[in-house]
Amino acid sequence: MADHTTTYAEGLRGKVVEQIRFTNEEDLREIQVWFTDQTIFHLRLSLRLCSEAAELTDWSQGNARLLHDYSRMGEHAKS
Repeated sequence: MADHTTTYAEGLRGKVVEQIRFTNEEDLREIQVWFTDQTIFHLRLSLRLCSEAAELTDWSQGNARLLHDYSRMGEHAKS
């Protein structure tokens, strides 16, 4: 099971939400949280593929034998 980290956005605790807007267009995916004090929290999203595992396996004997694990290959790559 994957480890998950929770991150809290500073400055939002105690604010009162007026409305939440979702935008799902081809060039823009965004969640806006509008507060009653006339501030807005924007969360812009990108759709990137992320692999859970990348492996080379040998099936010549009828069962999988791991030859190489590439799972961490792009861990530090920036896109």
